Amino acid sequence: MAHGRGVALETEEAFGSAERYRAPGIMLHIDAENFDFHVTAALGYRASDMRYVLATAKKHGLTLPAEDDCEPEIQDDGSVRLYLIPAVEA
Repeated sequence: MAHGRGVALETEEAFGSAERYRAPGIMLHIDAENFDFHVTAALGYRASDMRYVLATAKKHGLTLPAEDDCEPEIQDDGSVRLYLIPAVEA
């Protein structure tokens, strides 16, 4: 478990080729083998938790795409999925 700013991310054990990190109401999914990177957030998550999860994604070389490049997806359970892309260094 990684700690920072009062948020604990739980790392799930091997999930196929993917890694998953969880904070309250938020899950970061990283599957480099299948080029599948996303954050799924349930209603009521804390903004500070999202910032921490996105910082974790950044440490893995991932970032959110430009706002007009990829729309968030509403899942059947009401959560929102945001896709991530590999960060490009300038």
